Amino acid sequence: IVRPLKACVLFNIWDLGLSPMTQIFQSFTDGGWVYIFFLLIVIPTQFLGQKVPQWLSAKRNRQAKTVGTANNEQMKRGKTVGLVMNVIMSVIAAISACGIGLYWFFSSCVSMLQSYIVHKYILYKRTTKSNLDEQLDKLGISKT
Repeated sequence: IVRPLKACVLFNIWDLGLSPMTQIFQSFTDGGWVYIFFLLIVIPTQFLGQKVPQWLSAKRNRQAKTVGTANNEQMKRGKTVGLVMNVIMSVIAAISACGIGLYWFFSSCVSMLQSYIVHKYILYKRTTKSNLDEQLDKLGISKT
């Protein structure tokens, strides 16, 4: 719908209005092969964009364990849904216009950066003592 994006050619290589799969199969020898690299950049970034927050959360909460078979079943279903969503997003990125894949690429990069900043902030807050008594002492207020 955004006409300037459809008319844009990224790095004089990728026309953002064209579908990568169409270009790969219909004009492979006429420069369509470069769209393979586009897919090799976009698809792994989408996958990492969904996995990095999970990995950082697991790293922060190493002691957290699921208890019970109901939780294990729910985790299996969640992993299956995540895998299916990754496959669907990859197929959509391959058959739709390159502009959509580029948008998802930058969105995933921002999501990973945001997750990393939140991860570091949580770790920082855990290392600093931020209980009520210390905050009151900083303000010069006694609890009595």
